[in-house]
Amino acid sequence: MEKRTPEEELEYRRYLRKRIRMRKRRRKVMIARAVVAVVGLALVFIIFYGIGKLTGPIFSAKTEPKITKEPKATPFTVNVPEGYEDVYDKLNGMREEYPKIEDILMNMGKYPIELLELLAGNPETLDFASDYMMHIDDEKAAGEITEAELGEQSPPLLLQWDKRWGYVRYGNNMIAINGCGPTCMSMVYTGLTKDLSKNPAEIAGFCIENDYYADEYGTSWSLMLEGAKKLGLNAEKIGIGQQAIQEKLEGGCLVICSMAPGDFTETGHFIVLRGITPKGKLLVNDPNSTSRSQKKWKFDTVLKQVKAAWAYSYTQ
Repeated sequence: MEKRTPEEELEYRRYLRKRIRMRKRRRKVMIARAVVAVVGLALVFIIFYGIGKLTGPIFSAKTEPKITKEPKATPFTVNVPEGYEDVYDKLNGMREEYPKIEDILMNMGKYPIELLELLAGNPETLDFASDYMMHIDDEKAAGEITEAELGEQSPPLLLQWDKRWGYVRYGNNMIAINGCGPTCMSMVYTGLTKDLSKNPAEIAGFCIENDYYADEYGTSWSLMLEGAKKLGLNAEKIGIGQQAIQEKLEGGCLVICSMAPGDFTETGHFIVLRGITPKGKLLVNDPNSTSRSQKKWKFDTVLKQVKAAWAYSYTQ
């Protein structure tokens, strides 16, 4: 190897020192850049993490829906009064279809068992039964028969459990329960005379005053003949065959029938026969049911359940 001169050696050492300084400078620059990159990444992470805390995860491809748990159903429990067990079972079986019944069941000891039995056998009476506690002290009718009702059909269909008079006391119960007789007479009287003053509560009072009611059997058949005449109607007891009843209806009379257990009652009941269709079906006003009153009945179906019948007309 060729030996350097002192001048060349000095120059070579200067060159080496310069190279070393350049390497150190490059190293510092690289370190600085790395630090900046790390700090930048850290800042980006902190920013996105903070936003995620406020708005929810942003890196998930799909936001998971929140699961809402349905509240657990509260068990339905009722203290059933003694003697109410059978009617409770019937009404409880109707509760899902008629939710309003639940309020009645929760307070069933405050309701007459006869009213609950009426409801169990006829859901049409649900609103009437629900409002019972507000009318427990009703002593007279809260409304009258209207011209509109008379205009719809003659005689008008009046229901014994109508809120206007159904809560009024009649004997040992209320008109809604045992007032089918007075309600039928009210329909006949109104239809024939066009006088709106004799609503079922008025006729019920008339029955009490004239001894046409007894706790043991309800409304007396005497109302249908003697009582009707006192009210100014022409009344007669007629046979229960098709010919006798058909002749009276075709002659413009109205007929009240006392019914045995069957389609209309489980015990005893009164209904009004108001006419015959062109196809020979009977038109009925049942004071306990709108659905049965809207139906057209075969003579045989009705007459085999009739115990007695009375025909009515009116002469001014």
